[in-house]
Amino acid sequence: MVRSRSLPQYRDDLAGFIGMLRQQVFSAQGKAAAHFHLHRTTVVRYEQGELTPPLGYLACLARLLSDQLTLAGGEITVHQQTLLAEVNRAIRYDYRDIPFQDWVELQSVADEYWLQRQSFSSKLSPSHLFREDWGEAPDVSNFQGRQKELAELEQWILHDRCRLVGILGLGGIGKTTVATKLAEQIKERFDGLIWRSLRNAPLVTDILSECLHFLSDQPESEGPDKVNRDISRLIESLRRRRCLLVLDNVEAILRQGERAGQYQPGYEAYGELLQRIGEAGHQSCLILTSREKPQELALLEGEASPVRSLQLNGLDYRDGREILGDKRLVGTEQAWNHLTDRYSGNPLALKLVSETIREVFNGQIADFLNEETSIFGGIRDLLDQHFERLSALEQEMIAWLAIEREPVSREALQDNFVRLVSKRELIEALRSLRRRSLVEINLPGFTLQNVVLECATDHLVDQVYQEIMTPSLSTLQRHALIKAQAKDYIRESQTRLILKPIAARLRATLGKEAIEERLGE
Repeated sequence: MVRSRSLPQYRDDLAGFIGMLRQQVFSAQGKAAAHFHLHRTTVVRYEQGELTPPLGYLACLARLLSDQLTLAGGEITVHQQTLLAEVNRAIRYDYRDIPFQDWVELQSVADEYWLQRQSFSSKLSPSHLFREDWGEAPDVSNFQGRQKELAELEQWILHDRCRLVGILGLGGIGKTTVATKLAEQIKERFDGLIWRSLRNAPLVTDILSECLHFLSDQPESEGPDKVNRDISRLIESLRRRRCLLVLDNVEAILRQGERAGQYQPGYEAYGELLQRIGEAGHQSCLILTSREKPQELALLEGEASPVRSLQLNGLDYRDGREILGDKRLVGTEQAWNHLTDRYSGNPLALKLVSETIREVFNGQIADFLNEETSIFGGIRDLLDQHFERLSALEQEMIAWLAIEREPVSREALQDNFVRLVSKRELIEALRSLRRRSLVEINLPGFTLQNVVLECATDHLVDQVYQEIMTPSLSTLQRHALIKAQAKDYIRESQTRLILKPIAARLRATLGKEAIEERLGE
């Protein structure tokens, strides 16, 4: 028998009262959400105090609890009176409304709310349901460390209600994985999630189009001032629904050789997007990762501002050792710490160098540290050394992945080779590159981590330039620097990052006429 004192009591905390009522009616938040045709995040936010639930929701919970009490008629009336008194206390203090006159009025409000939810459910379109689109986000099932950084970011987004958050740091430092892990941890507090990589510098119109379609199933605007109108429509969507947006690799749309945070020609509208999302009032959040801080982030951020940034530094000694736990390395605590210091706690650098230590130094960290002081001077030097250790097929495969610039299937990669490469050779080379931490699997295929992609692209540019100067065009005979069948934005990326740098170096060295003469030989 349920006694009166066991019924939930309002104690100047609406969220707590709602939570206690729900717990006595539904064993889980998901069950309450399914009953009322709500998303689970909405119920969570009711019980976290982030949203004030409709009065009908409160009345429904009270009526359902009364219906579940297996007591005699007279006792039910007593419990109804007790519940009514507690609900009315909540109405006075949290709703600033007129309390219910009696239980009949409470039931009437509950019935009206239930009919509304039933009607809403019958009209519900896919755009109203929780949706998540992870794009090219990596798998972080084996994520380790960074608990302090994750806690700080979670505090900013969930409790401080930040609208724009930047995760900044050097290549390979773990910005993308931290952003992914953070998004996984907090996604249930949002109504939708969309992740997009800017690695190949898509135009802002493409990103806006995808976001608008994802959030509202509406096409982008047409005609003049299209970008501004689409940004306004996006912000309106972010007001209606609490959504989490992630833009990864923002440095790809920023200029090289200029002051940090300046946009490439044709990409300035991204600055307008970031500024308006940071300044406008809405309930959503945009997370960006970048090696450089966009100028809008620098202007808007502050300790008390809804715009903030976190500089992601290297791993500490414990986390640095933890991520290499399966590499079978041997060393004293001092050797482990020295190794972490040598590479500034850069996770990618540590993973790459661990392969060298295991293969060349039999896993002995101290032997590596004593021998390699002058050889491995930094991440780029480390990658250069790693590339030199590759077989001819592996080097050719790295070059093709640099040209492809997005995940590519094993079959498509095999089709790229001019010479005959068997499936066995291809699989063995891919496995080897995976072991070297140079290639990662990102459905629908294989790709390079960002810092490796950048270094591999530089290697390809250097190699083609040197061969044209020699002349010895073996690389050009094996590789198409621009692929006719690639997507438009990939071809643009291949032109900007591969072809134009080669042309600029040749122009500076030979001049236009000499280039034409050299290529005509």
